[in-house]
Amino acid sequence: MLNRLLICILHLFGCFSAISAEKIIIGTSVNKPPYVIQQTNSGFELELLENVFQLMGKQVEFRYMDYGNGSADRLFEKFQLDALTGVNYRMFLDTSLLSDVYVEYQNVAISLADNNFHINTVSDLARYSIVSFPLAAKALGEEFSKVVDASPLFIKMLEQKKQPEMLIRNRVEVLVMDKQIFKYYLEQTQWNNALDKVKFHQVFPTNHFRVAFKEIKYVAAFNRALQTFLSSTDYSRLKDKYNF
Repeated sequence: MLNRLLICILHLFGCFSAISAEKIIIGTSVNKPPYVIQQTNSGFELELLENVFQLMGKQVEFRYMDYGNGSADRLFEKFQLDALTGVNYRMFLDTSLLSDVYVEYQNVAISLADNNFHINTVSDLARYSIVSFPLAAKALGEEFSKVVDASPLFIKMLEQKKQPEMLIRNRVEVLVMDKQIFKYYLEQTQWNNALDKVKFHQVFPTNHFRVAFKEIKYVAAFNRALQTFLSSTDYSRLKDKYNF
């Protein structure tokens, strides 16, 4: 009798362990160093998420994709995802399925200092040729969406590593991208000491990103684990690692 009870307990423990070790399939955008470094499954954002899900007792598998291929809802179905990173209220309307903010990006307009462009508001961008990331028109708000329509040339470019060179070579007048990403990719070019040749125009608010979940059962647990991690020394070390 005792042996049978012990076997039942071990069986139940195994079931609980299997549940806690459940794999979460997470959709994330392709390479965005220093936030997402696809080649090594690393970067500030991915490592932050890995730590949070680990606190939840979950394993993670990242699937990289071009968000420009469709809406968040369609991405869930097409790639059979449990979660999707880098989402805000404009991109995903069912707020009950969104987590608390887990990462912040600071998008800026970037021009060559020698051009002396006067860009003080988002609407000022309308007179210039612009290169930006896919979904920028959605992510950066209605005013920027109007700018896109009025701009003499607007290019959506998935490979952001090419953008600093396009600016330095005067092939485009303005870049719209995250400041940290721009600095990272500029360092990879022959113009790695050319930061003083560019001007950052702070015309966009900080962009707060959340995780969108397919099932509501994950949201509260993720938020609790997120707050625990953000208060930890591990989070401080992660920020130091990527100079955030």
